[in-house]
Amino acid sequence: LRMGSEVVLAANSRPALNDITSHELRLLLTQVLPLSPVISQAHHSDTLRVVENGLGSPCLDLSRVSQHIADECLDCDLVVIEGMGRTIHTNFHSKFKKESLKLAVIKNKWLCDKFNCPMFAAVCKYEVPDSLYNDD
Repeated sequence: LRMGSEVVLAANSRPALNDITSHELRLLLTQVLPLSPVISQAHHSDTLRVVENGLGSPCLDLSRVSQHIADECLDCDLVVIEGMGRTIHTNFHSKFKKESLKLAVIKNKWLCDKFNCPMFAAVCKYEVPDSLYNDD
């Protein structure tokens, strides 16, 4: 944000397990604004925005996101997906036309066995699409 980046925070439209909703995220953001001049300036200049993803699930079905969030992502440089459901269960092998960062914490034995990792292991998968290096 200090360097002029635009940040769009997408959150669930409806409650799901312990995931924050876009409404709750907006409320939280208003509490953070007085604490951070950088975040406050970005929010007031609309370079930091909260949008609904159109969903109410701990998973992220990209074929069902709202048109608004799809439009917001058209000009993005980086897609960040966070959470075990969104990252591991539904988008671990998804390919994007933009750089992506997939983050999660493994919280069940079946996935620990699948990834050959201990419980609560962190997953961080950064991918650069081939199209960034090709002239095609």
